[in-house]
Amino acid sequence: GTTKQPPEIPAPRTISYGEESRRYRRTVYTHDDWVKHRSPDRFIRNFSTTLQSGVYKNLGREVLATTAVATAVCLFNGLVG
Repeated sequence: GTTKQPPEIPAPRTISYGEESRRYRRTVYTHDDWVKHRSPDRFIRNFSTTLQSGVYKNLGREVLATTAVATAVCLFNGLVG
């Protein structure tokens, strides 16, 4: 008999930001990285760069949709409740 070949998997049309940025991730965490991570200014720095975050870029639509629904519920409760 002949061996049946598995179906061909089509290539993705677009690559997400998260997948594209994987090639730039470092694998070594240095002492200088740790000092920066533990800096007292880290909260301000992290908050100010939230919109540039890879996680946010990947989840932006979901965050926007959830925020919109929550806002609508709050407005509805404020008007009706």
